[in-house]
Amino acid sequence: MEKIKNFLNKENYTKVKLTIVVILAIFASVIFEYSFYTKYIDQSYDSKTRMLLVAMIFTFVGLHFVLKLNKLYEWIYKHRYKLAAGFLVFVMLFKLSGSSIVNFNDQFQTNSDDNRFHPLLRFC
Repeated sequence: MEKIKNFLNKENYTKVKLTIVVILAIFASVIFEYSFYTKYIDQSYDSKTRMLLVAMIFTFVGLHFVLKLNKLYEWIYKHRYKLAAGFLVFVMLFKLSGSSIVNFNDQFQTNSDDNRFHPLLRFC
């Protein structure tokens, strides 16, 4: 019983717990993709990019259970520019953009007029 309490303490075994969190996040994102998203929302294809994004979100949530919150957010604040640059590189590598307003329209507002959406700059 003492070993379990020692393991559950946030200051002990952080590398082991981080590894477990990452593995569980990857596993949960794959389960989410194949059992929920492709089954109920979009059956046409599975997205490895979506699985990666969901795994990153699950990892971030899991870090709250492993690390002390002060240390976690202090590290995020200390490395915020590196994290932002990494996010921009990730978005560019996977060709993600925020220009999916028409797809949003197709999914959630099926009876609306699509003709009024256009690029901000006409030549883009």
